[in-house]
Amino acid sequence: MIATDIKNIEDFHEVMDCQYACPLNAAVSEHIRLTAAGLIP
Repeated sequence: MIATDIKNIEDFHEVMDCQYACPLNAAVSEHIRLTAAGLIP
């Protein structure tokens, strides 16, 4: 997979896996799910 060109905002408008796009490889969707379920503040 080609790295995201951070100088080109259009790269961020493409559909991409959130975890892959995150520089920390954080599972953002899982964090959102747990927050919505009230399991984490």
